[in-house]
Amino acid sequence: MRYFFFTIIIFISLQSYAQQNRIKLGFQFSQDNISGDGNLKAGPDFTFNRIERDEFNFSTGLTIALLTNSNFSFQSGLIYSQKDFASSFYCPSCFYRLSIYLPPSIDIKNRFISVPFLVRFDAGGKKLNPFVEAGINNNFLLNDGDFNKTKPAFMETVIGLGLGYNIGKKLGVELKYNYRSALTVVYKDLEAWEDDDNNDPNKFKTNSFQLGLSYIIK
Repeated sequence: MRYFFFTIIIFISLQSYAQQNRIKLGFQFSQDNISGDGNLKAGPDFTFNRIERDEFNFSTGLTIALLTNSNFSFQSGLIYSQKDFASSFYCPSCFYRLSIYLPPSIDIKNRFISVPFLVRFDAGGKKLNPFVEAGINNNFLLNDGDFNKTKPAFMETVIGLGLGYNIGKKLGVELKYNYRSALTVVYKDLEAWEDDDNNDPNKFKTNSFQLGLSYIIK
């Protein structure tokens, strides 16, 4: 709930700020490579849900940028984000029970609405425009199927760099690399079997490659 109120407060502040500045609307699509395998406790006797991330994931949605009289701008948006993964039953102690049946892995549809808040610096080229950005990304859970172990919201840090091309005074296209890392807990009942960051699904990291289209409306 605190993420929701934090998002609303920032959104109202940006909306008030936008009344005196130019606004740039955009659309983006990104292919997201997500890491963060690991084990979540499933039941007694050291049984776990094993999370494995080899699914194709993507994000798409609308963005809004509030332009200033300098090279800095403030960005937000409303993004639909797919963060699917495979879940399988994992029982290290069961390897000694040769007769046990291990069910097959299942695909979990992990879907979110994401609201980013970014500060961006543009180099200011007339045609080609390199830029860097940084900030936070708030993720609100829409669906995790029958998994029931995903937190209703979590927050990520964001850093990105890209190259924009100005088609005209108002229209532009962008290519961007974006890196995100979880700041808060993503899943409930975490219990890592090994003391290793690579075995912790809450070490949630995303490498994102984005294509965007933008238009200055004010």
